[in-house]
Amino acid sequence: MPIEITMPQLTDTMTEGTLVRWLKKEGDAVRQGEEFAELETDKAIMPYEAPEAGTLAHLALKEGDKVAVGALMALIAVKGEDVAAVKKNAGTSAAAKPQATQQPRAAEKAPQLAAASAGAGVKHMTNDQGGAATLEAASAGEMHEPGSMVG
Repeated sequence: MPIEITMPQLTDTMTEGTLVRWLKKEGDAVRQGEEFAELETDKAIMPYEAPEAGTLAHLALKEGDKVAVGALMALIAVKGEDVAAVKKNAGTSAAAKPQATQQPRAAEKAPQLAAASAGAGVKHMTNDQGGAATLEAASAGEMHEPGSMVG
């Protein structure tokens, strides 16, 4: 079974990355740990190493492509696999159609947050008489001189 190389999340805030350049081409052998691509994250350009040894059977991205974390970048055919067959079947791989990984933007979350806070289960502060607690009421009724509080 070929090794699917997907866009990794190289930083905590990374949601997408850019393939800067391939250091190998289709048909080239790669060793485990060998650098075969350069990726641009949201913070830096970093080398990317092959997770296993094999032959680069399919490069799914062109240099300069920007894709979401989890998107298919390449397929490595491992020892004993037919490289041509792996390349031919590249479009049917599970990673070829990655799930959406981006979080909803803040503007999209706002209606959900407003609805949640307007619902039951949200507690409001009250004063001793059952009215809404306010800073003004607390300040007027709780005036103390420094050092006069007894604990």
